[in-house]
Amino acid sequence: MQQWSNDSFSPSVLFRWVLIAAATFFALSILLKAIFDFDNNWDSLYYHLPFAARIWGIVPASSFRFSAYLEHRYTGFPLLGEYLQGLAWYVTGRPESANLVAFLSLAAYVLFLKRYFKVPLYLSVLALLAVPAVHFHASTCYVDLIGSLAVATLLMVVFAILIGRRAPTLIDLCVAAMAVAIAINTKVLLAPMAVLGLALLLLKIVFPSLLAPGAVFENRAKRLTLLALVLPLVFFTPLKNVWLHGNPFFPMQINVAGVALPGIEKQGSLSPSQLEDMPRSLRWLVSVLELSPGSRDPSSKSNQPDHWRGGPLVQTLWSHDQFTGGANQPDQWMGGTFGAYMLFNLLFLAFMSWRIWSPEIGSGIGLFALVSLVTSLSPESHIIRYYMYWPIFLVSINLALLQTIWQSKPAVRFISANVFGAVALVAVLVVVTRTDGKATFPKFASFDDYLNKVVDKNIIAGFAPGDKVCLLGQPFEIEYLAYAPQFWGGKDYKIQTATWKKSECGDYRVIEKTW
Repeated sequence: MQQWSNDSFSPSVLFRWVLIAAATFFALSILLKAIFDFDNNWDSLYYHLPFAARIWGIVPASSFRFSAYLEHRYTGFPLLGEYLQGLAWYVTGRPESANLVAFLSLAAYVLFLKRYFKVPLYLSVLALLAVPAVHFHASTCYVDLIGSLAVATLLMVVFAILIGRRAPTLIDLCVAAMAVAIAINTKVLLAPMAVLGLALLLLKIVFPSLLAPGAVFENRAKRLTLLALVLPLVFFTPLKNVWLHGNPFFPMQINVAGVALPGIEKQGSLSPSQLEDMPRSLRWLVSVLELSPGSRDPSSKSNQPDHWRGGPLVQTLWSHDQFTGGANQPDQWMGGTFGAYMLFNLLFLAFMSWRIWSPEIGSGIGLFALVSLVTSLSPESHIIRYYMYWPIFLVSINLALLQTIWQSKPAVRFISANVFGAVALVAVLVVVTRTDGKATFPKFASFDDYLNKVVDKNIIAGFAPGDKVCLLGQPFEIEYLAYAPQFWGGKDYKIQTATWKKSECGDYRVIEKTW
């Protein structure tokens, strides 16, 4: 009979199993939440789910009209995320299934790290779920995580090429092209970083010896031809908007070389009023490290529970959108990274890089510095969920180096997968505890439960056959989809949402509702 070695029961191995069990538990719990909980967060109700429903004809335009504002967003915004959400809804018949797009995107990224860098699945799961923004978005219909994971994938492909001092392979190019396509066609703010990553790949193709003297790139023409063929698909949304509206970022109003391109949404500031005059990059740094500047205004309404307190490196509130009560709050829209965890990752990366320094590592760190600089200068960069790829990229670099180059170097006791996993597990537990498990544990709150909670049955009962009704007023701003006839036995009536402007209702009968 084969004897078990003492190593099979060593503290290191046993602790690894603890980490595996914890990662499995949290992943399965969030999966159940994604499957069974209907996402009633603001943006999901306001446009993600309504757009998904229209794309797949679940709630067609013939029976449900958007306001002019939403209609412009529908025609101009990248809709790949909503397309996939609608597909999940259409196939399963359950709007709750739309959450699975974000969860499966995270699962795919974990598998990517395993394939490219041999990072154990459990380690990636814990390391990524320790970032509050990732934790929250993994079971919602927000598309920020989907797009940011695509950007992180692209950046990690470039990182692998740089530290390996090699030319891009066909697999690299296919993965990168898919990542760029997903990013640009999911969220417009991700386009600059996606283009930057693609440009770095093109440089490595055109100049194979760049950062890798003596490298030879075979079949360069074939690689460039492949990229050229997929570019129209990659840039589908911007090209469509240029063709239809003369503005690649429609409906946003932008100026190019002093020329105002057509658009209806002005670029206003979302900065907390106390930080309005702070340089953009510094405001981003404050947000990334969750430095909690200033004191809160106690007179302002907030969804912050009394027992949640912030401080240096720990934001006052963690949620899906970091809304803390209004622009007069110094932490409005700020954070979502767990600043202490980010600081740990930065120090971890700095120490590893110092111990294993080489030209290859220098190239990789240079890429991280470039990504950080560009991100910090991006519009509204302090809103971390818009640029979630940055904390994901930072954590991923540590995981990649830990499982590749570090393995061949002399051991350092406090730099290991178990140590990193232990810190990540503690961080996950802090996130779960401070958020009361809202983003972790399923409540089994279905779409039907949501309808029964928010819909005024008297309004539904008052709809006559052939009725055309315009919903007006702030409560309808996010509740309007719940009144679609498809959810009420297919009754013969039409809905128009106007929210604020009664003039948009036209010949539709107005139903106004206030809080």
